[in-house]
Amino acid sequence: FPAALALARAFSPAALAASASWRASPARSAAAYAATRGLAAGAETTSSDGSGTSSPDGAAGSSNTTNPSPSPLRRAPAPRASATSPSFSGTLTDTLHPTQTVRAVRREAKGSPKKFNDVCRLVRGLTVDDAVAQCALSPKKYADVVRRVILSAAANATNNHDLDREKLMVTEALVGKGTFIKRVSVHGRGRAGVITKPRSHVTVAVAEASASSARDGKPKRRMKVREHEAPWKRRRRSALRSLKIAKEAGLA
Repeated sequence: FPAALALARAFSPAALAASASWRASPARSAAAYAATRGLAAGAETTSSDGSGTSSPDGAAGSSNTTNPSPSPLRRAPAPRASATSPSFSGTLTDTLHPTQTVRAVRREAKGSPKKFNDVCRLVRGLTVDDAVAQCALSPKKYADVVRRVILSAAANATNNHDLDREKLMVTEALVGKGTFIKRVSVHGRGRAGVITKPRSHVTVAVAEASASSARDGKPKRRMKVREHEAPWKRRRRSALRSLKIAKEAGLA
């Protein structure tokens, strides 16, 4: 019986009318807005109107004359340039890359990277003139390909970038693996094998010696020409001398 009496009072016309008036009251709308949007948003709305709104318990709100701080979510972000791009004028950034490096690439050159690297190891750090002379004196056939790449890089630096030809130095001499072509090698008794014909990519970079060297613009290495002749040349000259003596003596 007490539960039925309570339900009857809750659904009576007077109770329903009071509930409808509460839903339509400005106090209820302000409370719902503050509950859904947050207290900070409700404080901004109250201060912008200039008139206080009623609190949910029916007390009259006082006008807020001070401007509260905005929500952190509504603040404008800091400028990107000042936050992530500091300026270092007059420091290391001015001398990080003072000059320009010019490259020349020879792609798919016949030869293995190991044999090309034997020649490139001789010209790294040399001036262009010394590197060309070193390749010209080398007995290896791969030295001629490296010499042409060095001359091409020097021509690019002189004609396209107005660099001084006499100050150019080989800063990089790199070799990369190219296409390895496979061919058939015919063996005896109806058998066959595989022949691998290697290709290489030769890259040479030059720059002015004053920028790439740390010791007063001097190259790091100099070309060394050995005066000692090859052993087979010495033996041949000795044999020719012996032959000449034998002819003069009438023995040959």
